[in-house]
Amino acid sequence: MIFKDYDFLQNHDLKNFEEKIKIYKELLSKFNRIHNLTHLKNIDENIFDSIKILDFYDFSKA
Repeated sequence: MIFKDYDFLQNHDLKNFEEKIKIYKELLSKFNRIHNLTHLKNIDENIFDSIKILDFYDFSKA
């Protein structure tokens, strides 16, 4: 996956973020087979859609 283009990651450890996303993808894939959490056949699309808001909203004060 390509995350370097996301503005919110400019001040964060990209490698660490990608590792966490990899774990998330594995869990989402595992539980999606059982619970149908997402209708998308491509989990990457779901992840990109989910994190896109981070380019527009500052969660550091949340």
